[in-house]
Amino acid sequence: MSGSDLPSQVAEIIEECSPFRILVIGTTGVGKSTLINYTFKVEHANVSHLGAGKSNIDDEITFLENPLFILHDSQGLESGEVDNLNKIKDFVKRRMAERKVKDRLHAVWLCIEVPRAGGRLFETGTEELLQLARDEQLPIVVVFTKFDMLLLQERNKLRGKLPKEEIAPAAEKQGERFYEERCVKPLAGLAGNTCCVKVSYNDYTSLIHLVEVTSRLVLSHGEEDVCVVWAIAQRVSAGLKLKASVTVGMKRYWKGVSLKETSCENGFQACLDAIHTDMVSVWNFNDPVDLLSGKEFKDMILHLIEELGPTKRTTDPGDDLTTTNTLEPIAQAVLLIGDHVASAICPSITFVKWLLNTCDLTSDTLKCQMAYIVDLIAILERVLLLMLAKPPQSISLTEIKEAFGAYNGSSIQTNIHKGIRRYVEETDAVHQLDAGNTEKETSRLVREYCGASILTDLKLNRG
Repeated sequence: MSGSDLPSQVAEIIEECSPFRILVIGTTGVGKSTLINYTFKVEHANVSHLGAGKSNIDDEITFLENPLFILHDSQGLESGEVDNLNKIKDFVKRRMAERKVKDRLHAVWLCIEVPRAGGRLFETGTEELLQLARDEQLPIVVVFTKFDMLLLQERNKLRGKLPKEEIAPAAEKQGERFYEERCVKPLAGLAGNTCCVKVSYNDYTSLIHLVEVTSRLVLSHGEEDVCVVWAIAQRVSAGLKLKASVTVGMKRYWKGVSLKETSCENGFQACLDAIHTDMVSVWNFNDPVDLLSGKEFKDMILHLIEELGPTKRTTDPGDDLTTTNTLEPIAQAVLLIGDHVASAICPSITFVKWLLNTCDLTSDTLKCQMAYIVDLIAILERVLLLMLAKPPQSISLTEIKEAFGAYNGSSIQTNIHKGIRRYVEETDAVHQLDAGNTEKETSRLVREYCGASILTDLKLNRG
């Protein structure tokens, strides 16, 4: 496919707002590098001339595996470090005054280790820094790191005092109580209404909470497109990816405008290609060889939606098809997933010719467009969940095929396609489109059938 005829909504957003620029503040050993590696699924920073434990706040730290964010690193506010506080304040003011959105600072994470003994929690200057962020309308989150170490300490205290099965829940309860008393309440007394999050690096739920809190803060400052870039850059929250997919889709493609703009040369296929490009961009996998943009994966999605397209086509005398209702595949592909085989993942010649030759808005094109969006998002979400279980690495066909196999023929896919048929067949397709209901229905299907429920579906298919 080639969607060059149609502009990419994601490319336009990225051109205006990307990369997402975040400042992370914290003392050496607080866990900043681990936090970044887990949240953005990266390993190696493109930083030069800095020694271990040193940082220059103006340096732009970039990552080859995920170029959609820039990290600025600062040492913490250790006692007596007045110079560092002044550097942070100066940097924030300069960046927030930048004319271009992409050059501004978009968020700050102030990292503080959860205390496990006596000692000072907030250093001198913390309150001043938090006030500066409020004055500059800059989203800031206080990130209490290494909560898992506190839980380990609490479990060790309880060993021998409680039955083995009661230790973990009791330690969790005690840890939460300690966190509220020693972290949340002191922060509220220092700077009320400041957002704080505790994180454990072995608990993706806590990381998801962190990126979603950051997203809400960015959005509360009126930066919707910046919020989309944040959703694209982070690699732990499928929920944010879903929301970004909906936001991007509603800008053009889900309203069917793309079909009206499609050139006769590429037909409806160009519309689907433009959708594919934007949706894959939103999910932002480490995909150096463009597997998710390749023909094999696109054919998988076309195979899924073909059942919603026309089953019979009249052919011109020059067509190389032997019948008018042939559904022969272009090629027989075999997919090994676990212990079973899924074959014929390519669309038929008839269907592909229809995609190329169709430029009109019909009930068939509307059904296929809706299905392409929802099916693609559902599979990309499954890929993300598979990648979360692994260390940072580039995507392979193994994850793509496993995600496709889990979705293809599942009850979720069946229900999605039933919903699309029911919606389109109830009233005239053009009326539904002009009434602004199609994007709402597509969004509803994404929200209803994509999300936490797929975890069960994945386990069933993999088991």
